This record gives sequence, C-alpha cells and structure tokens, in this order.
Amino acid sequence: MKSKYSLLVSFFNAIVITGAALSPASFASLAFYDAEISDAHGGGAGTLPYASVLTTPAVFDGTNIELFDFGTISGDATFEFILSGDPVAGGNNGYIGRADANPGNSLRYEQWSDTGALGFTRAGVADNFFSAPNAASPTDDTHVTYRWTEATGTMDLFINGAATDSIAGATFEMPTGPGHLGNVSDGGNEGMIGTISRVTTYNSLLDDTTIQQHANAWLATGDPSIGVPMNVDLVLDGSAQSFGLVLKNLGESNVLTITAVTVDGVNADYFTIDTALPLNIDPGEEIDLEYTVDPGGTNGDVEADFSIFSNDALNSEAEVQLSGLIRDPQISIQPALDFGASDVEVTQLIEIQNLGRARALNLRTLEITGTDAAKFSASGPASIAAGGSGNIEVTFTPDNTGGFTAQLEIGSDDPGSPVTLVALSAFTPIDEGFLSAYDSVISADHGGGTGILPYAAVLTTPAVFDGTNIEPFDFGAISGDATFEFILSGDPDTGGRNGYIGRADANAGNSLRYEQWDDTGALGFTRGGVADNTFSAPNAVSPTDDTHVTYRWTQATGTMDLFINGAATDSIAGATFEMPTGPGHLGNVRDGGNEGMIGTIHRITTYDILVDDATIQQHANAFVTGAGASEFKVNSIDFNQANGLITIVWNSIPGAVYAVDYSFDLVEWNELDDSVPADDKVKSFSTPSNLLEGETKIFFRVRRP
Repeated sequence: MKSKYSLLVSFFNAIVITGAALSPASFASLAFYDAEISDAHGGGAGTLPYASVLTTPAVFDGTNIELFDFGTISGDATFEFILSGDPVAGGNNGYIGRADANPGNSLRYEQWSDTGALGFTRAGVADNFFSAPNAASPTDDTHVTYRWTEATGTMDLFINGAATDSIAGATFEMPTGPGHLGNVSDGGNEGMIGTISRVTTYNSLLDDTTIQQHANAWLATGDPSIGVPMNVDLVLDGSAQSFGLVLKNLGESNVLTITAVTVDGVNADYFTIDTALPLNIDPGEEIDLEYTVDPGGTNGDVEADFSIFSNDALNSEAEVQLSGLIRDPQISIQPALDFGASDVEVTQLIEIQNLGRARALNLRTLEITGTDAAKFSASGPASIAAGGSGNIEVTFTPDNTGGFTAQLEIGSDDPGSPVTLVALSAFTPIDEGFLSAYDSVISADHGGGTGILPYAAVLTTPAVFDGTNIEPFDFGAISGDATFEFILSGDPDTGGRNGYIGRADANAGNSLRYEQWDDTGALGFTRGGVADNTFSAPNAVSPTDDTHVTYRWTQATGTMDLFINGAATDSIAGATFEMPTGPGHLGNVRDGGNEGMIGTIHRITTYDILVDDATIQQHANAFVTGAGASEFKVNSIDFNQANGLITIVWNSIPGAVYAVDYSFDLVEWNELDDSVPADDKVKSFSTPSNLLEGETKIFFRVRRP
C-alpha cells in the first residue's frame, strides 16, 4: 500500500448487507488517526503542533478517573476526542474531563441531568448541553470535537468532522494543565461508563476543513473506495455454475480499477475468474465480477477466499470469503398440503423433485407426526433420479368432526436437508343432521316463547373466527342466574395467548373464554380487573372438536358450573361475575383485536334461569347423537330364550361410561355393572336373566354413574 501510512498493514472491507445497498466503510482506524496527528505535529515543529495527546485508551466504569495533562491552554482552543459509552447505564451525568487549575470548568460526555447529550459546564453558572439530534452521547466509537472561541463565548461541536451544534454567549474556560478524565473525582458519582480512546488538544482554533480531515483519518475514508461483501453463501447443485460478485466504487470522484483477483483456500481449484482484468468502475457504479464454480462431481462443503486488488489506497487488497454446500441430491417439495373439508377418506399427491445433477435422491423414511398423526398416512417411491420427480401419496382418514393438523417428515440423503417437513391439514365439517336434532329440541322446549323452557336468545347460523374478527350477537335479557349453551370448536395452539367466546356491551368487563389467559389451553371466564378464572378439570380443555359446552351461573354463591357434552365437568365457586346481557359480540375482545379465538361457534342458546343437569344432558345428547328429544332412553330390551340372555339397547354418547341396574319391584335397585363404556352412538349390553325363584318380572335401568 503506497501512502504516507505505509507502515500500517491493516486493511478493511466495506460491509455489505444482503439485499441492501452498499455503504461506505463504517469501521475506523486509530492507526490512521495517530499517523495524521503525528505527521501534522512534526515533533512539535510541524504544520499543526498539538498541546497534548492521549494514545492509550482509558476505560471507565462510572467510578474511576484517568490522570491526564491537557497541556497549556489559554483562550481559544480545540479539543478532539475519540470515545464511546453508555449514557443509560451511567448516572445522571458523566464527565469527559476537567483540569486542576480551573476545576469549575468541565467537558461532559452526558450533561446533567440524564439528557443523553454532550455538553460543557461552568460550575455555578450553567450546564450547557447540545440539543441537535446528532449531539447525543455517542454509544459507538465517534470522533468528537469541542472548539472554543473566547471572544464570543462560543462552543462549536463537531461529530465525525461534521459541524453539528453551537452554543454562543457562554462563560467557560477550556481545561488547562494537569487534571483527569472520566469523573468529577476518583470514586465520584458523576462518572462516564465507556472508553476514551484518543484525546488531542490544541491551543488554537482549528478550521472546519482540518477537523474534517482528522475525522476522515479516523474513519479511514478514501476515494476511490471498494465495496464488496465480506461473505458469500453459494447455493450449489454439483454442476459447473456461473455466479456474479458485486463490486462497487463507493468513491465520489475517482475511477476504481480492479487490477487482479487471486483465489485461495481449501477448494480454490473449483473456482475460475471469468471477467477480464483490469476492470474499471466509475464513481458510484457497480459491476459483477463473473466467476465459475465447478466441483468436478464432488459433494459436500466448499470454501475459498478471493483477494481483490485495486487502487483503493486504504483497502488495496479486499478479502471475500465464499462458502457453500454442494447439494446433490437436492430435494424440492411443497411446504404444506391442505385437504380442505372432507368427511370421507381422501388421498392427494405431492410432487417431489430431485434438483441434483448427478445423484439419485434416496427417500429413507416417510413419517407422520404431530397432534393428529393417526388421521394421516403416506407412501411414496424409494428414490428419485437426478433431475427427476415422483409423487408421495398422502391419505386423510376422518373419524370425527373438527380441524386436524400433522406433519409429514421425509428423511432423505439430501446433505442440506436430511429431514424435510410438509405441514398437513384437513377439516371434517359437523353433520348438519346433529345440529338439526339439537335445533329441534331447543325449538320444542321454547314453544314459540311459551313452551316448557323458553330461551333468551339463540344463534342458529355458524360464526367462523380467524383470530381477528368478531360476530355481533344479542345475548338476550340476562340478570342473575343464567345458563348458556354453546356448540363450538377451535384451535387454541394456533390462536393467541387467549381467545374470547363473547362479551356484551352492557357489562363488557365480563367475558366467557374459549381459551383462558395465558396460553392455558382451557375454558374459563373473566371479570376484568378481578380474576381470570380457569377450569382445571382434564375435560375442561379448549375443544378442538365440535363440542356441546354449557356455562351455568348461580348468582347467590358466585358459582360457575361447566358441562361438556352434557356431563358435569368442573365448577368454580365464590367468583365475581355477570353473565353477558343484551347486545354484544362473539369471538374477540373487539374487531381486529389480539384476543380472538380461531374456530367456529355453531350454536348458542342462552337462558335467564338455571337449567337443571338432566335438561343440559338432554340438549347435549340431541347434538352428540342426532337422536333428538328421545335421546338417552332405552330403545329395546330383548330376551333370547335360546341362550337365556337379556339384551338392552340405548342411545349413548361415544366415550361416555354407563351403569346398568336391575330391580324386581322398582323400589330396590341392584347394580349389574357400573363401568359400561360406549364406543358409538348406540350401546348394547347383554346379561343372563337370573330370575329368582318365585319372581316373574325383572326391570332394568341405564344411568350415568
């Protein structure tokens, strides 16, 4: 490198952020700065002798000081600093320094009190702080210049050579002679936290051009100036591939000439520079340096270094590190497969490609994982030829309603992606016949408003929520005791940290929750500012399948009972709450809010009374089995004289457990079995007749234990 800094051997690259414009070098050189200052000083007889210098960084922890002699200073003066710190972690203010001869005068890294700005102080007179945006206390290493003009009482501030702010009419004296840096005193409470890397003091006014020149030496700027990426990530497929490396001239006046490019490193022999050299780049322009990578049929990691030689005086040899992975074979497949809505088994194909150029892609495993893995299956080819493609068959087999998710994990010998994931999703809609059965029971009880159980309000059209929207709904006139029935399902995992079922405008602080705060995955209810009540029973989780959910509120005891598919599941007593009343909305705290459920509310029925357990069970049964009002009754009792077995058949709830009792007089009942599980919507149970001597009749009953 030919310049007056010929003894300096540190070189720097312009930093390049992928996808962003190249910008001038942001790194700086203390060595260049020292050389600039020393050259002008000339041993005290140069063009610009200094009064004093600090060339060893002084580090401050907020309590310590560093002794420093500011030199002989009187009247006009210019002080240069290269420094950085942390004004937030520091105290109310922080000293740069002061002298013993005039200690009431101090330069401040942060001016009193917590201004976060540079300044200077004359004790008992004024705490002067600079207010320009760029006059903030530097947190990165920065060239800071204070220039004091005695006649006008003016302090000029320069940041990295640029005139930044000025305060006139001040009373001040620049520090002179022995003193210290970093604090008001050793162990004092006005210390800076940071580092002063350099100090240069002059007993004269430096002009703006000289200050900029000194700052430029620190910033290591030049023209022309090369801009290259420090690192390049290569995407390699095993074939001979051509690439372009962007070279930019960051200078404003002079042509950048690329004179040579050498390649070194482990895989240097893979690389060939294709662009003819020398290469000229005009100021502010950029050109691609073309090169080829030919791995010659090998596989695995690739590494090499480019050394780019140019006429950039400050960076005559720019270094670029190149690396990549030869992916041969290379898998390519869509990231997700959505089956949409289906209530029958369905199979779809996913195309899988091998983008490699020489090797076959071997598929080692096809595994379904995730919450609903059992509902999906997959099969596919054992291998895909280089450059070829094939299909993986994925089958969705529904056995209940709701939304389902899983992921297909494809294990292969792709070195860059040994396991590739495909997200799977499907939805099985609810059987409208079951909703119709529920609607029939509710309508019959209501009787046009004069039936045995009139409701306050109903929702009979499904409301679908995406986590952001709401659906207006009038809960009816509700006061005190109340029972709310819902048929709903959702996805508490994909949703946010909680999700509303609904709330009313009249008492908006009260809300029923599909998922209670904070990511509990459970049903609940909230009184704003009082309590987030969460049901903790195992069956009280936020339903992911369509489920009949009942909230029953008893005002006198502050008790909320929870029923799942008609079964009493959990209860919270002593709560403060009001059931929603009148107009309001479903699905979120508000339209566009961040407390929304993801899912569907198919039905709502509200009652301004306490509905008894048996009626809640009857309503749930109508939905769960589609059997309507006749649900949970014994359909038939048959006696087979040949084998002596009595078979009882009743409508059941899948997953529920029943008990079967018998009696000879309808007064005294005896238990046959108290744990009869139901796997379907109809359950049959057989038992020997076992009539006692003298008995001619036997009675049976079925109940939920």
